Amino acid sequence: MPWIFSDELVHSELAKSIADGSPFEVRGQHLNVTYAYPLVLAPAWLARSMGVTYGLARAIDVLLVTASAVPVYLVGRRFLTPISASVAAVLALLLPELALSNALMQENLAFPAFLTAILALTLTLESPTGRRVAFLVASVVVAAAARFELLLLVLIVPTAVVLAGAARRLVRLLVPFVAVGVTLLVLALAAPHRLDRALVVFPQASATYSLGRAIRWLVTSLGDLALVTGVLPFFALLLVTAASRSTQTVRERAFLAVTWSSLAWFMVLGALAGSWEPPGVKERYFFYVQPLLLLALFLWIEKGAPRPLRLVLGTCLVLAVVVWSLPLRGVVAAPSVTGNAFGLEVFAHIGDRIGFGHGLRALLLVGILVAAAAVIAARARPVLVLLPAAVAAFLVVSSAFAYRAADRQARAVATTAALPANRSWVDALVGRGREVALVNTAAFMPETVAGDLFQTWVPWWQTEFWNRSARAVDDLGALEPAPLRQRWGALDWSTGRIVGVPHRARVLIDPRFEVAGRRLGSSSAFVLYDRVGAPMRLTAATEGVFRDGESSQVAAYDRWAARLRGPTAVGITLERDPGHGPTPVEIVTGTLTAHGSSPAFGRVTGRRSVRLDRSASVVVPVPRAPFRVVVRFARVYRNPAGAAVGGRIRFQPIRP
Repeated sequence: MPWIFSDELVHSELAKSIADGSPFEVRGQHLNVTYAYPLVLAPAWLARSMGVTYGLARAIDVLLVTASAVPVYLVGRRFLTPISASVAAVLALLLPELALSNALMQENLAFPAFLTAILALTLTLESPTGRRVAFLVASVVVAAAARFELLLLVLIVPTAVVLAGAARRLVRLLVPFVAVGVTLLVLALAAPHRLDRALVVFPQASATYSLGRAIRWLVTSLGDLALVTGVLPFFALLLVTAASRSTQTVRERAFLAVTWSSLAWFMVLGALAGSWEPPGVKERYFFYVQPLLLLALFLWIEKGAPRPLRLVLGTCLVLAVVVWSLPLRGVVAAPSVTGNAFGLEVFAHIGDRIGFGHGLRALLLVGILVAAAAVIAARARPVLVLLPAAVAAFLVVSSAFAYRAADRQARAVATTAALPANRSWVDALVGRGREVALVNTAAFMPETVAGDLFQTWVPWWQTEFWNRSARAVDDLGALEPAPLRQRWGALDWSTGRIVGVPHRARVLIDPRFEVAGRRLGSSSAFVLYDRVGAPMRLTAATEGVFRDGESSQVAAYDRWAARLRGPTAVGITLERDPGHGPTPVEIVTGTLTAHGSSPAFGRVTGRRSVRLDRSASVVVPVPRAPFRVVVRFARVYRNPAGAAVGGRIRFQPIRP
């Protein structure tokens, strides 16, 4: 199932909107995240079954990613033999970041689109005919439409023209690209957050930029790129560039200009992206240049493997200093690695075995020294043959760990979502043409207080993905961590009414909250209600209790009138892990009122103390609804997830 959220949900909803005839709308609002990718995915949403749709969408991704080998081969054929170009194209499909082909991510189209633009730019630098210029402009537009960050091509093109020494020949091409590029740079410097909002899925309003931090992430991104590509291609690019210009053909100079221009600007992007949430190396923003490094390796080999000793040793020293200065645990083992830097997964695994201190650092330094030694010893033909084989072996191993990490994350998402066997269970109950809204009660859930947005939102995002009827979110105070529309409402704690949102005939809500309406069905994460009255009204709410039944230090049960004769008592079942010792528990009952936007006691009607050792069952009388029951644990302990809990608790209303 989808596992990168909310990215995959956004892309799937955009594709669904195109298939449904409301292009680029999500929850009734236009969303400018990507334009080309949902257009390519949209045919999959013409299928009636979501299972078939998901399978078709993934097949489209596989075809897109595989197609990226074509422009790599065609670029390579400008200056390489057919065998070398073919092997380079195959190696490009072994990159660990292509684990994203398992997800509905715009990189799956952006990767081949960028490489096609690189092919067009290389051809234009060689011979700027009208057709090639038109091909270049069209490919840049398509790449930018696939992923807005690829507007970076607007800066890459003029930089490559200058590096290739073709500014005079291509002045007509240079001027418009420079104008657009300067405009983007001015916007980035004058209002970086505004540009963030326009060009990335998640507004980076919380990101802070500084020169020192940007330099740190620039160095880190450069070190990451060298390591995850196997170091040898990085050496090869430097060495083949340093060779005498008189020995380079027009095609080789064009390729090198394009490669260095792309590398420079993508490193700038990496320097900025490192500060974006979650902070860390954002390899998926600059892995696009890795195929160019692979091509440079084969170019170096076919040029006779020039290896000036000073440059080799200097490069080795620079990489060693970069690796030595990196806070390896903070970079390699950061929470942001999975999904953002798949190439680091193999190093994270090694670090788990030998430690992220001197052990991993020494191993990386040894790897750099071995790569330098292999470059110096490249005079012998067997060594030249072994170099691409060594890079291929490294990429295979690295990709294996990347795909394993992706699978591990997908399984964690599946466990958290806890969908029933029929993932489209809401559609099965109400029909695909109906609208069902989520009542977002996250503001009153302990998972939100603990900062565990994953547990809170993954069940809804998965339900929305698999059910076309799930189309809206009504929020009661907690912001959804996604760039998606939601209606803002509020809960009137004195009456249980939900105000400020449109009337919904059918809603989904967390099982800890009950709605006045007909219960139509449920999953472990949601209850589906039909025939919801206007205004919508809750009949009960459980606060401070996690989804698995564990209680935070304070738990509460609120009840509003639903029938003429409501419950006269509430049964409370308490359990505590005996390994954490007994604790006093205070139970307070009373009438329910509102204190601003929070619940409060109007009149306390009862107070009781219980000493909880292992388990206890208590029945407390309650006043007429609306009433409130509060349970306070005197001592808490940490559960395996790290949350502070007092024990397990369950409330059960008892009617006469």
